Amino acid sequence: MLQNKQNARGYNRALFMRLRDEIKQALDDGWTVAQIYRLLYEEGKVPFSYQAFRLYANSLILNPGQTRRQAKGDKPEPAAKQAADKVKGFVWNPNPNKEDLV
Repeated sequence: MLQNKQNARGYNRALFMRLRDEIKQALDDGWTVAQIYRLLYEEGKVPFSYQAFRLYANSLILNPGQTRRQAKGDKPEPAAKQAADKVKGFVWNPNPNKEDLV
């Protein structure tokens, strides 16, 4: 099953690559990614989903060399880290002061 998915991804990517110049020209002419996909899908040139088409367009034409994580931007800091940054002055001491415990 996994092998079939990998083969389909490779096949779909190859189809997109074959149409890349045409897609890039349409983007340069002001067409949206959704409009281009709809037309190519209706013509039977792309059998895969819009999400896959958008992923290929972003990674191969619009932002080549950029990873999906970079495209989304830096991850926000976890809430626990943000809360810890707000509390200033607390320093963890693994050896307690016995006078503080009385």
